[in-house]
Formats: sequence, C-alpha cells, structure tokens
Amino acid sequence: MFQAKDAGRNGYFVYDIEKDNQRFERFSLGADLRKAIQNDQLVLHYQPQVDSRTGQVVGIEALVRWQHPEEGLLGPNRFIPVAEELDLIIPLGEWVLHEACRQMSRWLAQGFPICVWRLTWRGSRLPMIN
Repeated sequence: MFQAKDAGRNGYFVYDIEKDNQRFERFSLGADLRKAIQNDQLVLHYQPQVDSRTGQVVGIEALVRWQHPEEGLLGPNRFIPVAEELDLIIPLGEWVLHEACRQMSRWLAQGFPICVWRLTWRGSRLPMIN
C-alpha cells in the first residue's frame, strides 16, 4: 500500500510476500542488533598483517562479528547494511573502537610491542570515542 501511495496517483503494486518477509527479517535483525550493541553480543577477531618479505607482524586488523543468540556467528555482510539503514552504525563503530582500544591496552600491559592498527570504516560519519 505504501509503495502505491508513494508512486502517486493511478498506480498499483502487487503484494509480494517475499518482500514482506525480507522487510520483517530486516526489522527483526535491526531490533536484535540494537540489543546486541547494548548487551555485548559483538566480538572482535584480530587478524595480523604480516610483511611477506620478513615474516614480521606489522599491524593488526580488528574484524567485527556478531554472536547472535539464535543464528550463531554472523559476518558483517549480514548486519552492517542493517546498521547503516537504521542509524546504528555510529553506536556500532563506537563499540568497535572502544573494544579494540581496550584490547590494545591489555596487550601493551603484557609487553607486546606497539604496532599499526587499521580501521576500515563504511559509512559517512566516523564514531567518536571518549
């Protein structure tokens, strides 16, 4: 109904149950993602960046994943688009930055050398961290 109204006068759309199911899934995933950010259901996996000539670790990349209580471990392709669509990308990014900084502090306290951290950001705004 909303699509027909948005299209203007003298228009119609045929109901598509598959699209309806997709919308419900995105809405449900968005509500779950909001809870996941608040309840620490996200996890970071760290991937070393290795110099192929020397074999030395020269950096670390933090990769966010979501440990969904019902669907298991979800990759970013499942939830980043939903986060962007529902304006959850900033709180998600803040969580990632905060958690990555906490982990780096722990590693530094254990005597690991300082190395480069890479942040790959999708979206138009960068999160702020306190």
